[in-house]
Amino acid sequence: ASRMSDASSVLKSLELEPTVFLPNTDFELVVTDEGVCTPRNIRLNPWEEIEWDLNRLVSRAMLPPATPGDMDILNPNTAELTMGKHTYFLSLSFPQIESVEPYLPAMCADVDAMEFRSDLLDCREDRFALLRSLQWLRRRCRPHAVRAPGLTSPSGSVLDDVMPVVFTVRTAHQAGTWPDDENGVAKMFDLLELGLRSGVEVLDVESAWDPVRTDAILSMAEDRYSSLILGSHHKVPDEVSMEKAVGYFRHCHLSGRAHGAKVVLSIDDEENDTMADDAGKIAQSLCRAEGKPVVPNISLILGEIGQYSRIINERFTPVTHESLPSVAAPGQLSAKQILQQKLDCGHIEPC
Repeated sequence: ASRMSDASSVLKSLELEPTVFLPNTDFELVVTDEGVCTPRNIRLNPWEEIEWDLNRLVSRAMLPPATPGDMDILNPNTAELTMGKHTYFLSLSFPQIESVEPYLPAMCADVDAMEFRSDLLDCREDRFALLRSLQWLRRRCRPHAVRAPGLTSPSGSVLDDVMPVVFTVRTAHQAGTWPDDENGVAKMFDLLELGLRSGVEVLDVESAWDPVRTDAILSMAEDRYSSLILGSHHKVPDEVSMEKAVGYFRHCHLSGRAHGAKVVLSIDDEENDTMADDAGKIAQSLCRAEGKPVVPNISLILGEIGQYSRIINERFTPVTHESLPSVAAPGQLSAKQILQQKLDCGHIEPC
């Protein structure tokens, strides 16, 4: 950790990072002492991990840009591949990413992606340490990424051990912890840019903030990156009308530029536990009628009162895991629990 901070401090003191490196590059890769000839490095060969990191990053950079509404499973970069039916991503809530290591073998077997909640990490103010944490997570997922889609490298080989990552900076009034005053929101967009520069598979973009900054990050993603954009909105703690709920989904489409829409609502009455699903489907119908892209929905109700919404949600459901000591959001279920409930309710047929 001290070496990372020292390296970051040197770059900042020389002003090379903001004036030279960032304006003139598209991607970032953290390298510390992996190439130093030490007994530990000779024994563990960490340089192999750097080579893998670079291969993954270049492979992502070479993918064609994703098109909102494209559901062709044969396309190497679509929401259908990453956010397909009965897919799940696991929300990580540890303040130090290394704390997740004992749970990774079991978790990777049950989910299709990991959500990197940068707002929950102790190192969130240090972009160098944050990027290092993200690379650490990817490396530790490699041996266990049994559900990962194949990623073709420029050499023609296929990387089958790349666990997709959802990069999230969840703000305080959206059920997260990141400050959402003017300065905080500006820094949030800086972190979203870091997510793009790290080559994340999915970038969560909250739809509620500055339209100018939102347009800038979307334009950057469209022009230079292959990341899928997940427009999101969390309405807590008050229940809203169906009309407003539909409006949230429409807003999360980000004017047709998002590849998926995630809306989390709050309800007072359990009888309304299908509100998010209903609102999402209405929004999709309106898009279809208007000739606009129809994108996957993540339609959820917060808390235990809304657990049924997680069972009927068809795509890319955020989950917890039985092995974890706590959940990242109230009412979260594991993938196994959801699948069992889907079977019991008749939403899917047994094989």
